[in-house]
Formats: sequence, structure tokens, C-alpha cells
Amino acid sequence: MLLADLFERLVNQAAEDVAKELCGAIPGTDVVILVTPGSARHEVARRAAAKCDTPVKILTYKADEPGTEPLDKDKILKEDAKVIAIPLDNLAARDLYQHLATKRRKVIDLPSIYQRLLGSSYNYAKVRYKKLRHIAKTTEGISISLLQLNPLEVEKGIKAIRRLRPRQRSAKELLAEVLEDLATKVGAQLVAEVLHLGIELLERSGTGSWLIDKVHKLSSRLGIRSEDLLEKLLTKGRARDHFIEAVVQFAKAAAEASPYLQNPSFEAVVAEVANDGWGLSIEKFKTLAENAAKLLRSKIATKDDIERLKKELEDRLDKAWKELEKLKKRVEEAETELQVLGIVSEVWKRPKDLGFDLERGVFHVYGSDKPLVVTDSFAKQAEEILDGIREGKFVVVRGEKGIGKSTLTLYALAKALSTGNFRVYKIGPTHKEPTEEFHKLSITVKMALHTPVLFYDPATPPYYEAPSDAPQPTAIGQIIRHLLDLHERLLEEGSPIPVVVVLPNDIYATLPSELKQRLDAHMAVEVDLRQPQFLAEIVKAYSGTTCKDEVYQKIGREIAEKYEGGYTLVARYAGEWLRQAGCATNVAKAVEAGGGNAKTFLALYIYKGIFQGDSRLLWALAIPFLARAKLGPMPPKWLEEIPQIDPRDNTLYCNTPLHSVPIQGGDEAREFIKKWLAEEHEDLIEEVIKELAQGTLSAQVEPMLKGKTALKYIMNIENTLAEVAERLKSPARVVGNCGGGDPVDVLFEQLAQRKELREAIERHTWEFLEAVGESLLNVRVELVYPKIKSQRGDLGEWIFVDNYMPLSVILFLQKSVHRFTYIIDHCQAIEHLHQRAIERGELLEPTPLAILALSKGRLGQCIDKAWKVLAKQIGNIIPTEEALTWAREFIRHLIEREMFNEAAVIIAQLSSYDQNLVKFIEPSKLNWIGKIYYGKALISLLYNTEITEHKYMIEKIEE
Repeated sequence: MLLADLFERLVNQAAEDVAKELCGAIPGTDVVILVTPGSARHEVARRAAAKCDTPVKILTYKADEPGTEPLDKDKILKEDAKVIAIPLDNLAARDLYQHLATKRRKVIDLPSIYQRLLGSSYNYAKVRYKKLRHIAKTTEGISISLLQLNPLEVEKGIKAIRRLRPRQRSAKELLAEVLEDLATKVGAQLVAEVLHLGIELLERSGTGSWLIDKVHKLSSRLGIRSEDLLEKLLTKGRARDHFIEAVVQFAKAAAEASPYLQNPSFEAVVAEVANDGWGLSIEKFKTLAENAAKLLRSKIATKDDIERLKKELEDRLDKAWKELEKLKKRVEEAETELQVLGIVSEVWKRPKDLGFDLERGVFHVYGSDKPLVVTDSFAKQAEEILDGIREGKFVVVRGEKGIGKSTLTLYALAKALSTGNFRVYKIGPTHKEPTEEFHKLSITVKMALHTPVLFYDPATPPYYEAPSDAPQPTAIGQIIRHLLDLHERLLEEGSPIPVVVVLPNDIYATLPSELKQRLDAHMAVEVDLRQPQFLAEIVKAYSGTTCKDEVYQKIGREIAEKYEGGYTLVARYAGEWLRQAGCATNVAKAVEAGGGNAKTFLALYIYKGIFQGDSRLLWALAIPFLARAKLGPMPPKWLEEIPQIDPRDNTLYCNTPLHSVPIQGGDEAREFIKKWLAEEHEDLIEEVIKELAQGTLSAQVEPMLKGKTALKYIMNIENTLAEVAERLKSPARVVGNCGGGDPVDVLFEQLAQRKELREAIERHTWEFLEAVGESLLNVRVELVYPKIKSQRGDLGEWIFVDNYMPLSVILFLQKSVHRFTYIIDHCQAIEHLHQRAIERGELLEPTPLAILALSKGRLGQCIDKAWKVLAKQIGNIIPTEEALTWAREFIRHLIEREMFNEAAVIIAQLSSYDQNLVKFIEPSKLNWIGKIYYGKALISLLYNTEITEHKYMIEKIEE
């Protein structure tokens, strides 16, 4: 048969098959996807469309460029239409097939039709397309374009092109000896991209940022560690030698195949090697091979030539490495700056930074290791979050409190970090409007060497927030809005980064409707772990597996059936209770008595599991419990002596040793209670503690309870705490120095008089000053002026909880600093700081603010040097009333000394916190520098004051 006749017969039959599928009498397919290249697809499509009675659109499709009608940005058909799609290659075909999942679509592989019609007569033109094995009818057939060539030439060309497959020697060598462990994870695709990267390094000098961009994109997409890939590329030695030799060998094979790669008749064979072998598009594979072939322009043939090539590559790689080191340093500096500003509270690099030891199956939280229970349902939902992270999506994790949202999300983040491709930026609250900080964040994430993941969980206030500054719905909404804006902007720029937000349902309900709509448009993961088996495993893990399995199963079923919210937390504390009580049956009864309300069960746990169901023990520890409800976690050292009020004669004993309080179980039980009162707990537990102290929990849970037993216990707790608080207002007698009144004030008064604390301060005076200064700063000072716990000696036991300074310590230092004015000569300290600033340059450090507080702003003979030391620091204070009082006094002191311009500098930094500061000074007494600062303060106040104040501000600005 003549070639032209054969072509006509094959194409006509293929067109008949396509038309029948698309426009047959029985309604069927909306979209036909024609594969593979080299199959006369455009001609088949044209003839098939002509055979249909209804209009048919023909379009080409490229995976990363959706193109024109009828596809939109999401690669979904815009209108109901019959379509014949011609993908650029088999990767694009698979991509299109997946994106049209909601449409009636079918892949028609034309080579299989030609094979059916021709039989085995033309097997020299057979091609394979394994990438389509799940969506096409077969995975091999005849390429019609090869039939036009001489069979011997076809055979020679196919052999040359297939020599470029990764299973050939050069790629094998690269897999086995250069990439070792990496290759086992991602296979041939890695080989292709690493070769491509190496060739580009050879061809251009490149900059560090260029290299980082290439390596980062490659690593994050393939799921390998950027550091490992860089090590293989940039480390001298045997691995690099093999890499370079493999590049040369691949270049030789590419040069031999070059004429066939450029011949359109061999397109099907190129697709086979590019798509199936390398996982690359035809276009990228041709570029790879073409660049590799360019290496032979220098006619490399001798050993000396290869050595010269090695040397050139090494020089380029060394230069890139130096640029990389500079870029890494810049990124680390930017990350630190973001943490100092407050919008990024932490940067997590490894699973252990989140507290996870994935190999041991534990995670460290609230000061101790907890068992990590991973069931199928838990792993499945974690994988869903992880998929969103990998795909760069904005992921919203939703659900009730106490069901394990945060743990589940942190586990998914830990799994992401374990790949080495990601870095998690934990978004924290800020004392400022965060627009500028988010702008700096956007710059940093673009520079990042790893894929940044922005993580925001506003449910529990961080440790450095004062109660009045705890995140309110408006503040939470503001941060979420900025996160959405940043994500959407980067998505439009083509460099999306994943964002993960954990939102309890009660917080979500308070957000504005427009913000909810924006969130709802993104990926949502509704956490549901309420399965009896999972909850039974939680109970078992936390109990220490001391009970019979039927105990765990019974409690797991009870929780799953009755508790809609907080069920994971209930399971955890049921397990804790079982461990303490030795599998006592009252735990199961408490779960039942909770009536499906998590707060009720947790209150029962506090009364019976912590206070042993003993009203006298509760009374003895009532003052620290009441203070704990307001302050949150506190150093355990504080609780070794406690204030206690005698119920018999209303005497307040300020320093009752904890070891003298009668407790069943002795010292071990005392240590347990001390630790429990001191440490931080889950947000639902913290809510229960506060509501018990406020006396509001019983009224809240009463409508939900069928029986009265649990309610009776809760009311007993509330009544006991209320009576102690009332008696504390006017004790009949006080033994010690702690006065009376509010439980927090009593605790702080007692603490300030503790001999052991005062001795620790005298031993570590300068460290104490730093701690006081840190309590006054509105930034994370440990990031710019690091001091680890061990450097503060035994003083650290009084000011740290799990290596951080909690809110309780911050408030104690702020309120009690006046009691320690005796510890240092203020001017001597200022002189020391002034000298250190000269020697080291301007450093952000907290000590000057401590001296300001200790001196109450009155710095006498050293006012001139004090201003020089404080001028840059004072704008960083937390705007508490105590801090502003000292600052006002300092400004008055400057004015008394006629240091008007210096006063203007301080006023400019603090005027947004106290608008009356601008009235402290007359502009006429300022020089031009002072007037600039004063004018800055006035202008800023125009946006922050009432209209009635505007006339005064404008007059002063004109003046």
C-alpha cells in the first residue's frame, strides 16, 4: 500500500473513532484528549470535528500555560461544549485529565488505533507511553509520523534517543554514586534536574540567589532536603568528580541524539524518554539535552580536557557556595528582625523545635514529654494538612476546642520539617499595626532558602502577652486578613507559600462576614477525631497502660458517644487520672458524670485528680490557685512557700512552706500539685481554671447536666475559692509581709520578701537588671540579646518556666521593681552602659530600662549620659502605666535640666502612648533638630486623637 493511502486510511479511521466517542447517538464524552505526539493528532481532530453535527472546539494544552478558551485559570472548561484537546505531551495530557475530573472526559491513544489496524507489520515504529497507563487504553502503539521515514533510519534514531534514558550507564552511575540516598526517594526525575542545574552552572557564572532559586524549587517540588542536594553539588571530592564525569557522558549521548531530537517525526520517541524516563516535559528535556550537547563544542576528548572541565565547574560551584553563605546569613538576619518585631514569634527548622520526636513517638509540651498517638484517622487528617502545605495552599484547620486541632497541625508541620524542605514561621500577636511587619515578612519569605510555612494559632495567648493584650477577635481578624493578602499576592506573582491557620469554631464565629467568606474560599480541614478506638488509645497512652483493655474501650466509647467538643482533651486527662489513681473506677464515673461537657469533666478532674477531692487541701492552696487563674504559668520555685489563710481565725500566713501542708501521698503528691499549678495547660483547661476562680462555671454548665453530682462538686470549688478571696480582703491578722487584698498582690508581696530570692538577686545583680528590663520591652529581647537560663544561675529558677519568661514573672517584675532599688548604684550602672555602648556600638539591650524603672526616672547627676543610653531604648518599652509613669518623670527631669531637645526625642517615641506628653514642652525652646522630633510627634497624633485636640496639634505644628 502506498504511504499516502496508508496515511489516509489510518487517519480517517481514527477520526471516525473520535467522532463516535464525542458526537455519537448516545450522549457520552464532553472532552476527548488525544495522545500521543507523533500521531497526526491535529489532522485527526479536524476530520473528527467535521463529522460531528454539533460544534466542536479544538484546542492545544500546555500544563503550565492553560492558554485560551475554553479553559480558565483553574484549567476547568468555561462552558458546556464538545472539545477535542491536544496536549503538548503526555505529562500535559495527564495534568489535563486530572483537572477535568468533574467533566465527562476520555483519553484516546491514537497509536493503539494504528496498531490495531496495522498489526505487527510496522513494529519498528512502535513507541511507548507508560505515563498514561492509568488513563489510556494501552501504553504502546505505532507512531504514524515514523512511518514516513526509512526503517533503518527510524531504528537508528530511536536507539540514539533512548540512549538518553536514565537507565543508561551515565545516569546509572549518577544515581548509584553521586546522589545515593536522594535517588531512592525521587528516582530519575532528580537526575534530570540535577544534570540540568550542573550544566547551567557550567554555562554561566551565576549568583547565589540564582542558585538558591534553582535548588529550592527543585528540592521542594521533589520532596528532598535542599541541604543534601547542595552538598552533592557544592562539596569537593569524589561525589563531585562523578557528577562532572556524568555530565560529560550525558553530553556525548545528547550530541549523538541531537539530529533526531530536532526531527518532528521522532516526537513520540522524545515524549517516551522525556515523560516516562525523566519526568520532564518535551520542551524541558530538549533544552536539557541541547545544553548538554553544547559542552562538546570544545571537542572534549582527552583526560586533560575532562580535568579542565572539572576545574571550571569547581570554580563556578565554589563561587556559588560563597554567594549562598552570604544569602543564608541575610535570611537569618531577616528572620531575627521579624522575631524582634513580634509578628514572627518563633522560627522552627526541625521537628524537635515543635517538641516532636517522631522516631520515639513523643512530643514535648508544657514542660514534659507526652505520648504521640497516631491512628489511621489521625494520620489521614494530618496528611490532608500536609498535602495543602506541599501545594502551597492557605489551609484553615477548624473545629471545637480540646479536640486535638493544634496537636494534629503541629504533627503535620513536624512531618513537613522532617523532609528538610520547609521552615515554619509562627505568627504571633504584635503591639503595633502589622502592615509594615507583614511587608518585611513578604520580603523575607521570597529570600528563604526553604519553603516558608506561615503558621498562626490564636487560640492560646503567647506567654509574653499581658491579659489586656490577649488577642481579641478584631486583632485576630487583622492578622488573618494580612495573611490572606500576603498569600494571594504571592500566588499572583507565581511564588505561593503555604499558610496554616488553626481556628477554633468560637473564634471563627466572631470574625466579620467578609473575612469568613475569604477564608471559606480556601482549603478547610474540619478536624474530626471522635472515633472510639482513637480515644481509647489516647486514654491508654496517658494512663501508662496499667489497666485492662476493656477499661480503655469503655471510656473511649463513652467519650465518643457523649462528648461533641473537647473529646481528645477529656480522653487525655481520663488517662492521666487513671495513672494517678491506679485504674480506679471513679474515673469512668467522672467521664459519665461529665454529661458530654468537657469543662464539667475537667473541673471534676481538677477537684478529684489534683486536689484529691479534699476541700481542706483546696482551701490551703486557694490563694496560689486564684493568683494562677489570673497570671497563668509561674515558676515552680514560687510555690515552695505560699500565702495561706486560716479558716478558723482568719489569720493570713504569708510564708507557709508547701511541705507543711497535709497531703495524702506525701512529698511526691506535693511535687505533683506544685508542678501542675505552675505549668501551662491547654486553652480549655486554662478556661476552666479561670471560670472556677471567677465563680461562673457552674451557671454555664448547669443546663447541660442531667444529674446534680458534678454540679455539686463544681459549686463547692467555686464557693471555697470565693470565701478565701473575700476573707483575703480583710484578714484579722497577718503573719509576715504580704498585706491583704487581691490574691495576685498578696502573692507578689510575699514573693518580694522571700529571703532566698533576694540572695539570688544579690549574687546575680546584673542578670536581674536584664530580667527587669526584659519585662519592660515590647519585643522578644532574647533574640537580640540572648541569655540562656544557665547563665543566670539559681536566679533562673525564679524567673523562668521551661526556659522562657512567662507573663506571671513579667508582671511581678513590673509591679515589684520598686522593692529592689537598693541593689545598684544607678549612675554607676549608667556609666558602665555608656562605656559599653561606645565600645560595642548601639545595642538593643534591656538593662537601661531596668535602671529607668529602679530610679523611677530620677537619674540625678548622670542625666546627660542616661539620656544617651536611653534615647534609643525607651521607644521599645511596653506601654504599661508603670513604664509610662517612669518615662514621664524622666522627661520632666530632662526639662528641669533644660535639656529640651533631648526631651523632644523621648516625647516623639512615646507620644502615641500618651498624647499629653507633647504638652510638656514649648516648641520655642527647641533647636531645629528638636523641632523635627516634636513635629513628628504632633503629626502622628493627628491620626490618633479626638477631633477636639486637632486644633491644638495644628497650632503647634504651625508654630
